[in-house]
Amino acid sequence: MVHPMARRLLLSTWLLVAGVAALTMFPLACQPITEEPDAGAPVNHPPRIVEGGESPKSALVYGVQTSSSTVSSGDCANGISFSVGTVEDDDLDQEVHERWIVDYDPNNPELGEEVVLQPVQDQPAFRTDPPNAFFLSKAALESFGQTGPGTPPNLPHTVDVFVSDGFDTTGSPGKPLKPTDVLSGFYLVRHTWVIYMEGTCPSN
Repeated sequence: MVHPMARRLLLSTWLLVAGVAALTMFPLACQPITEEPDAGAPVNHPPRIVEGGESPKSALVYGVQTSSSTVSSGDCANGISFSVGTVEDDDLDQEVHERWIVDYDPNNPELGEEVVLQPVQDQPAFRTDPPNAFFLSKAALESFGQTGPGTPPNLPHTVDVFVSDGFDTTGSPGKPLKPTDVLSGFYLVRHTWVIYMEGTCPSN
């Protein structure tokens, strides 16, 4: 039989051990749960036209040169093809589009012709458009060279291409959709050729 004094001593020792264990566990139970900091929204990289791949190479295009019947990018009689060549965009999950417009007027905008750029094999960050992404026919070029009452001679014309990774295709209620409209957080790149006609296109 355990002496009553010894029983009380054992009970006091057990309570002391239990209390120390509880105090040891208590701070662990109250520690806040640590979480990884929020990295924020994904970074959206703007598309970039890789210089040197544009066609025509020069931003100034002469429909008919004064001293010959050739143009800077081919035979005027067969029309002129335009392209930006290669566009770099690191956001691989996004499509990159082009909108081609002749004589762009911000006060009376037209959406123009739209082209989807295609990824380059084994280099998905690079997208290309076809060599004839936009084409001006002989008839269109000759219309540039026409002169008459109210038409200044050698009036320059423009071919614009707008490149974006997020064109707006719906617009705002009550407002016309512009070719320069992009969704929030996306980017727009512009390249312009200026065309001068110095006569009519020669026959084939």
